Amino acid sequence: MTTIRIHPDVTAGRKNYEHLPKDTLLVHGTFLTFQGEGPFMGRKAFFIRLAGCNYGSKTTHCGGPGLQCDTEFTLAKGVPTSVQSLVEQAVASGAEIVVVTGGEPFLQAVGLMELSLNLFEAGLTTQVETNGVYIRAIEDLLRDPSFDTHVVISPKANQSSGYSDTLIRKVYAAMNDAHRSLFLKVLIGAYPYDSIPAPFLSLPKHIKNRIYLSPVTTYKSSYTGEIANSWNHDLVDPVQTAANHACAAQLVIEHNLRLSIQMHNFCGVA
Repeated sequence: MTTIRIHPDVTAGRKNYEHLPKDTLLVHGTFLTFQGEGPFMGRKAFFIRLAGCNYGSKTTHCGGPGLQCDTEFTLAKGVPTSVQSLVEQAVASGAEIVVVTGGEPFLQAVGLMELSLNLFEAGLTTQVETNGVYIRAIEDLLRDPSFDTHVVISPKANQSSGYSDTLIRKVYAAMNDAHRSLFLKVLIGAYPYDSIPAPFLSLPKHIKNRIYLSPVTTYKSSYTGEIANSWNHDLVDPVQTAANHACAAQLVIEHNLRLSIQMHNFCGVA
């Protein structure tokens, strides 16, 4: 079966955001739903999807049989939006959790820091989802005690050669600092996502408690919008998706980790 690339875009870099004031972010969209995965799974959440990703083309990463990134974060569709406006929208939503995702949020590290501080001052908890490439910016954000911010790193592998040893070492070192607000989400699917990078399994038990295994959805076709329903077998490959979930479940049992399925896809919401 031919692998479908879903919502491919340009590959973004930090230079694409240099024109923005520090209190402004390039936003692809916002929506109210619940967090479908990770440490806040099942809780009502206001999502802020930032535009652009350093793996945006979905060629070498995030577009192979092991992982079809299904997210649209088109850089050209990004709208410059003030931090104040985003905080006002988040407060008005009634959610206590704000999830900042992308794309790759740490491409906009300056604006992200400003947003996290303002959300904290508004009494909200922030979760940032990242691929972990900009590890220094992640550590800077978590180092500041002024923020109630939680970061979930989900490393992405090259679909031919696997995970970057350098990236895995950096993520391992960051996790080993035992910051209570740093979490790791390891994707499970076909190669190169069919196993857990060995260094992560050597982390101390209290840190491994912050590792989530997330089976990926395998698609047969593309779609538009934020909603992908796992029960739609015209869209989703049920055999490979079931195999991904079974593999993740077995690894959770074998290594005493945590399972994080994409609840929003099974519920048919964004």
